[in-house]
Amino acid sequence: MTNDISFEEISYDLAYHGSDRALELAIIETIQRLPQEVARFALDQCRFLSVGETSFGTTLPGRIASDWQGSTENMWLLLLAEGMPGDDIHSVVAHEIGHAWLKHDRLSPNVPDDCEIQTANLVRDWGFTGKGANADYCHIDIHQPSSG
Repeated sequence: MTNDISFEEISYDLAYHGSDRALELAIIETIQRLPQEVARFALDQCRFLSVGETSFGTTLPGRIASDWQGSTENMWLLLLAEGMPGDDIHSVVAHEIGHAWLKHDRLSPNVPDDCEIQTANLVRDWGFTGKGANADYCHIDIHQPSSG
């Protein structure tokens, strides 16, 4: 899948807050490969942040922050690890956009138990391959505390 939004337009409209140029480029390339409506959603309602090397990615509802006008309605914060492996980076970015697209509020007890599988399948349907599109890899019980 692709859309008709140019690389330059995505670069201009992208809200990326971080210093990893390779990650910024991967976000732009990922958005170029999304369906038109999803790409526009990612540019209008998602804020991408990178803060070193943590997990591959996390998506949070915007109510924990605000946009430049002070509004958090319909905004999503996508936290992405810097230095992600090149083979998986596009599918992981698409996976986090998918969570926002599906409105998976990770801070809510009402998030579906199978949200990771739903999102991986959606990312696969969008044409991505890699860990972010692999339902077996993404299958975790989000309601159980992590061990470790």
